[in-house]
Amino acid sequence: MNLNYTLKPDSIALIAVNDIHVSASRDGLISNSSLLPDQFYVQSNTQVHLSNAGLWVSAVQDNAPRANLNIGGFSNYTSKWDGNNLGVFHITPEILKNNISNWPAQYGAPVDQNGNPAIYGDEMLFSCLKGTVNPSQMALNSPIENLRVTQSVYAYQRSDLKNVIFIRYELKNMGSKDLNDVFAGFYSDVDINTDQVNNAIGYDAASGMTYTYFNPKDPNSSKFINCVSGNVFLESPVSDSRFPYSVTGHRMIERDYGAKDSQFGELLGNAVQALNVLKALGNDGSSMIDPVTNTPTIFAFTGNPLTGTGWLDQSRDSRNMITTGPFNLKASESRVITVAMVTAGEKELGASLNKLKSQIDLIRNERSLWSFPVSKQ
Repeated sequence: MNLNYTLKPDSIALIAVNDIHVSASRDGLISNSSLLPDQFYVQSNTQVHLSNAGLWVSAVQDNAPRANLNIGGFSNYTSKWDGNNLGVFHITPEILKNNISNWPAQYGAPVDQNGNPAIYGDEMLFSCLKGTVNPSQMALNSPIENLRVTQSVYAYQRSDLKNVIFIRYELKNMGSKDLNDVFAGFYSDVDINTDQVNNAIGYDAASGMTYTYFNPKDPNSSKFINCVSGNVFLESPVSDSRFPYSVTGHRMIERDYGAKDSQFGELLGNAVQALNVLKALGNDGSSMIDPVTNTPTIFAFTGNPLTGTGWLDQSRDSRNMITTGPFNLKASESRVITVAMVTAGEKELGASLNKLKSQIDLIRNERSLWSFPVSKQ
């Protein structure tokens, strides 16, 4: 017998249906998670921890750049709508067996073909977000107005997907004017092992994957399993044959350590700098320079860490960003961005990278895992 049920939002909620334990907060931050099962740490002293991750969006609105951001644990997203918190809602199949009185379908929560509450995956964290002013950082003071962003973090119990998290974003222009020159990016700060200053970032152009790895040149690398955590776009508003898998830039992002003048640092002064980042430019709009070819590029760290050739990241506390754009959002129009986060831990770095790429191919080919109808609300 179905029971009457009222959804109650949490300020932060955890998804733990498989080996990847991820939490989402009501300001859109994805964090405080273990990206590998506990036995990896027990067996090999290897840890993969997601410090924080989230969606960046910039747009030109009334002739001025504006941006919704997650920067180093700070955000100018909020889940408060009409006086109510619309997230984080922790959804399971068991909950959907009840008569839910307050399913937020009018705010973009998923429904089936009959209009009944639905879930992505086997467990889901849902939030409906919009921009708000956050005075903690100057770049968070110019949010995009009338942009609704639904965030669905979900996972499957399947054994071949136990190391995968999906994040689906629907961007809807709730205003009466078009949004032009929209760029979006997925930012993440992954720490591999406690010695995260020896992490590095790479970009595999063939698969459109940004990845974090433990620098194999570090003298301590032999102590650990060679874990790699990678992110890819599964869908994006951009369709351009010049950019495989919709990735239009891979931006190097340095931890600032309190300095605000770093050309490629994560602490930004305004929304113009955020737009530059999403264009894969320096904070001031200058180009990244590949030190191997000495030429401008919008794709950082495309070298091969297995052979030691090409542009390779140096050991540091790493962050990464894949970007997509530009695209337009007409009034009342919705666009979807879906990200897969995949982690692999093998004895050799090459084996971990190959496992990641093989699994990403599997996911892309099985569209039912991530391709869903856009909300009609």
